[in-house]
Amino acid sequence: MRLSKAIRETHLTLAAFMAPLLAVYIISALVMEQPFFEISRINESQFNVELPFGVARSASSVAEFLNREKGISGEITSRREKDGAVSYNIKRLGSEWKVSLAWDSSQIEVQQYLGNVFRYLDRIHRHSGVRHGNLALNLWGILAGCVAVSLFIFGCSGIYLWFLLVKERRIGLILLCGHAAITILVLGLVRLA
Repeated sequence: MRLSKAIRETHLTLAAFMAPLLAVYIISALVMEQPFFEISRINESQFNVELPFGVARSASSVAEFLNREKGISGEITSRREKDGAVSYNIKRLGSEWKVSLAWDSSQIEVQQYLGNVFRYLDRIHRHSGVRHGNLALNLWGILAGCVAVSLFIFGCSGIYLWFLLVKERRIGLILLCGHAAITILVLGLVRLA
């Protein structure tokens, strides 16, 4: 009896832990799949910033300067050097800045693409890993990993608790096998598509 009580308490605790995070995941999945959320709507603008004397022309130095002066922060990606200029992207969930700087100029050209909340939810759904320059993104990755492990434990504990109820074993087994068959079928169809 102690074991089943501990499993029941674990099951309920995991449900309380996962509920808000799964709600975000479900909403972001709906945003990804439904065209009326307008995740492609982006506020585009372009501006120039004067690079002051003494700031190095490296991507990280210019990014730090833009963070201080314009509040632009994120991960530096897609660094390219071409025709006497350096360009790179600064990306944050849902937003992106394309930065270019000619070696013989002190003008930083910035193209800004700011997404709406739906684009942010779309990007957070697709985001993965815990090796980012942003602490919040790393924490999100850790939480997503914890929810994945919790879902597995939640499912196993739920099956165990269901089978403790003798009257419910047959219907439980039928539903479990039916769900497994549907899942395998859908995964197979997706793989073949």
